Amino acid sequence: MQNAEKQSLMLKKNSSKCGILRQSGATTIVLKEKLPREHGVIPDLLRMIRNMLPSSELDDLHLENNNITDTELIKLAEMLPSSKLNRLMLNNNQIGDAGAIKLAEMLPSSKLDSLGLESNFITDIGAMKLAEMLPSSSLIRLGLSDNQITDISTVKLAEALSNSELLGLYLNNNQITDVGTIKLAEALLSSKMVKLCLSNSQITDTGAIKLAEALPSSEMYSLMLSNNQITDIGAIKLAEMLPSSKLAWLGLNDNAISDAGAIKLAEILPCSKLTLLQLSDNQISDVGKTILNNLKYSNGEDINVWT
Repeated sequence: MQNAEKQSLMLKKNSSKCGILRQSGATTIVLKEKLPREHGVIPDLLRMIRNMLPSSELDDLHLENNNITDTELIKLAEMLPSSKLNRLMLNNNQIGDAGAIKLAEMLPSSKLDSLGLESNFITDIGAMKLAEMLPSSSLIRLGLSDNQITDISTVKLAEALSNSELLGLYLNNNQITDVGTIKLAEALLSSKMVKLCLSNSQITDTGAIKLAEALPSSEMYSLMLSNNQITDIGAIKLAEMLPSSKLAWLGLNDNAISDAGAIKLAEILPCSKLTLLQLSDNQISDVGKTILNNLKYSNGEDINVWT
């Protein structure tokens, strides 16, 4: 029996005996829940996965929520060039800059097109290395939400976008201000980006206006800006740009938008491509909410508005 087959059987044995793994078909492995680190459970499983990567068809690996450290990730990253992995999800672990840097270095020689590193401990150091390697990688999705990223590395990520294949960038819940947001907005004009997530940041009307101005000349389909500091000024500018944009999803929950911004959005929505507008937890009155909730497209279908 070949080594890959032996490793696959061992994984299946662990799955049925311990409820640790779920294998969907022949190409996906998911660690189902947070595992105890006692007795080397995590290191042993990661070792098995590393051993089977070079000779297996595995292309989708989910390792979220398991306290995986930089040391363990570095060993796994070294196997990426010899694997067929397209998707690697490492959200909510204990990954810092060392692990992120090693992953970045392996990207150009790997087949990865989707990388999830959300809810870890990555700072600008690791994010800048990922930005540096982005143009020479195959990544179309990069998740870096809920880390320790500031405008410093956001600017570097923005500069890399125009020379990359990236379609989706997730930067929610970091320390990004208008400075980084403006650079991202400028990058949208010459990139392939269709989805940008910047919720839970420190974005004001200044950043929102720059993003709005970039929309008509971009490929953007989804823009998430919930839980920021956007007022009616930013909301009105976004509304004005909607008819000439490709935007279908716009997230503006938990900002400082009142009836003025809401009514402007309501006026523009039927003329736009928007199918989802999120406006919950703003300063919109019952009157404004009623106007929004009664919106319909020209074909009579309701517009999906969250108030």
